[in-house]
Amino acid sequence: MDIEYLTQLAQYVPSCARRVLMVGVCDDKLASLLRKRGVTDLHALAEPEQMLTAFDSVFPILPRWETGDLPFPAPYFDSIVLLLGEACVEYARDWLVALVPFLTSSGYVLIEAANETYWRGSGRGTDIDSMQLNMAAARLQLYGVYRTVGEDGQEAEQDGEYLVLDGCRVHAPDDLSRLTLLTPVYRFVGIRHDYNPLEHAIARFDAGRPDEAYEILSQIPASCFENPQVATNIHSIILLCQLAMDRKAMDLSQRLKRLMIAQWAFYQTVALFPHLHLAYRTHAEIWHRFGNTDMAARLLRSVQHVAPDEDVATQLAGYGVPVRVLAPTVTAPAWEPPERAPRVLLITHPRPHFGLDILYDGLCTTLGPENVVEYPWKPSLHGCPPASMESYPCVFDRSGTVLTLDALLRSLGEGGFDAVLFGDIEQSLRRSSARRIVEAARGIPLFIFDAQDTCDDTREDMAEFLGVDSFAGYFKREMLIGVDYGPNAFPLPFAYPDGRVPQVLPCERRFDLFWAGHRGFGLRRLYLERLEALTGQSFQFTFQQEDYVRAMQTARVGLNIFGAGFDTVRYWELPAHGCMLLSERLPIRVPYEFRDGETALFFDDMRELEEKLAYCMGHRDEAAAIARAGHEHFLRHHTGSARAKQALAWMRQCGAFDRCYMRNA
Repeated sequence: MDIEYLTQLAQYVPSCARRVLMVGVCDDKLASLLRKRGVTDLHALAEPEQMLTAFDSVFPILPRWETGDLPFPAPYFDSIVLLLGEACVEYARDWLVALVPFLTSSGYVLIEAANETYWRGSGRGTDIDSMQLNMAAARLQLYGVYRTVGEDGQEAEQDGEYLVLDGCRVHAPDDLSRLTLLTPVYRFVGIRHDYNPLEHAIARFDAGRPDEAYEILSQIPASCFENPQVATNIHSIILLCQLAMDRKAMDLSQRLKRLMIAQWAFYQTVALFPHLHLAYRTHAEIWHRFGNTDMAARLLRSVQHVAPDEDVATQLAGYGVPVRVLAPTVTAPAWEPPERAPRVLLITHPRPHFGLDILYDGLCTTLGPENVVEYPWKPSLHGCPPASMESYPCVFDRSGTVLTLDALLRSLGEGGFDAVLFGDIEQSLRRSSARRIVEAARGIPLFIFDAQDTCDDTREDMAEFLGVDSFAGYFKREMLIGVDYGPNAFPLPFAYPDGRVPQVLPCERRFDLFWAGHRGFGLRRLYLERLEALTGQSFQFTFQQEDYVRAMQTARVGLNIFGAGFDTVRYWELPAHGCMLLSERLPIRVPYEFRDGETALFFDDMRELEEKLAYCMGHRDEAAAIARAGHEHFLRHHTGSARAKQALAWMRQCGAFDRCYMRNA
């Protein structure tokens, strides 16, 4: 068996499983991988000719196993894995009924089965509905479904009524909303009806295994989060797990990942209960241990100002007077256009993706659309957006040609590009296709553009995905201040499209404060509910895109609060429309950042927001002057084309485009 397949398969077995029974096609290499994950008691039901030596015991497999022949008490196993190939379809129910008595109350059954639809009704596979019935017969419930597409382990990306794979569109019948023609293998997870993952996770946490507790919690299906109290409990324990797992001995990339997992859990928690002190205290301590006590204190000061708590006050006092982590001044070299405009390949993501879409448009403005090619083809960049993108501010109508993968590979091989910018950090492209592109681009500078909401370093993961050792440069949207990302790493946050910047701004603005948007991230509920109570103004409005723009243009001050990431669209669109930017101070690096009191106003916590907002209302002329300066600063440094020029200049600094500067090249 392929080692990559076995590694992926082993990772589906929970790390909390100590006693495991493998049924079907087994492998000694798989046994070794499971041992490394902590399995101490490993047994197999397998064909006699398999000659397995790495298992504690091996029993001959029969079409229908008589459970009385198994020398184990019931219950015994933490995980039972069925890898029965075609036999899985015919005998899945019998195997489940026979083996489930040996499953512990917190155990998992994992079944690998062929997808019937992929095999076009040949009888070689199963589907989700039939597996649910099989599990019900064994008094189990379906807990999760994992999908793969063969050796790559990458599944197709659903795009409305189509399935997108390698840039080619394949029509999907309406009745295949849960299935894909491109998914040959399913992996099903079943549990007992009385299984309580929260209790299971708490037990593992109390046993000193927060890593196992987190894994258990991360596999809980979305339906369990519909109850706000249950969801809050889950996210709160995830926070505690990240705190317990964090160790200074861990490498920086791992600590950054832990910080971002904690950040997401914290946001989910306070979106439901904005005054939950335990969440603030836990996440503040995670920031403190990470070395950023300033961010820790900001969180605690905000909740303490709105909802005072003795434990919060004690923790805050223990941090003393935190030292603010200062943002370095970031500038880019000047972009000097070469003799011949370079041609850039942007590997993008098929869904709306603000950072990638803005950069594409900015590159087109700077280099000409004929010199910028995105792959896979993205209709929303070429005047054909789906109806669902009606309010999305990054729809463009650039010229371009659809390229098949083979055509793209030929163009790369013929030297048709001067740089490759790989922005598909979510890895929607199949691994094999991505590696073929990189192989065809050998000798062409390869850059990574991480436009995700997180501050972790994705280079190691992307290097493994693409099969390369290093990159010419690394562009990152969320580059945390105080973290050394190494050489040739550059901040590249959002910008705002040139074509959407108004040519004329209104002379008068009638409203004091603008905010619109959801409250699902950051401290938005805490901030907005406090402001609503203080001002009597509601921030619950939703707008169509034209009305949204009009509202910004009639407001003196625009409020920006962190979203899923610290960088938000609103941070750029407010000064683009002449609003004075009143924003949480970003803890990430921004090239040509706005200056507090000159081109924007920044706040660190709830009290400071109230103070600065009151100052703006009492000093409207000064606020208007800051707004004008902020708009001018935005036009110089933060349009889509300005951001593209910064990226191109840094790429040039890393050795790209040399031949473009040669005459007659």
